[in-house]
Amino acid sequence: MTVETRFHYRASDDTTIIERVQDVESILEANKREAAAKAQGAKRAKDMRKVASIPLIVVEQWLKQGVDVFNPEHTVKVKRMLQDPEYRYLRTDSSILHGKLPSSLRGSLSGGVTQSGLMV
Repeated sequence: MTVETRFHYRASDDTTIIERVQDVESILEANKREAAAKAQGAKRAKDMRKVASIPLIVVEQWLKQGVDVFNPEHTVKVKRMLQDPEYRYLRTDSSILHGKLPSSLRGSLSGGVTQSGLMV
């Protein structure tokens, strides 16, 4: 699940290419399983629920687009991204994501993003 950095050198034009890769298959398969279990009526927590597992390589891509999943001020942007059909494979819960985090969770990484997924 780690992100790997690969360096490639192209002598024809003296260019170095840096490639970042991650095998995300296990994360995406786990997301599908969790989403299916919830769709079939698996018990949900009342106060918080896991809605997505975002591979680190996607976190890096979003940072390049100006969306930081670890920044509480970007919560609305992150939720917007997760509502986009392009990123449905990241979701573990099909509920609609609204607004900002509760004030009790703002500024707290443990309340918003964990290493295993986004909690709301």
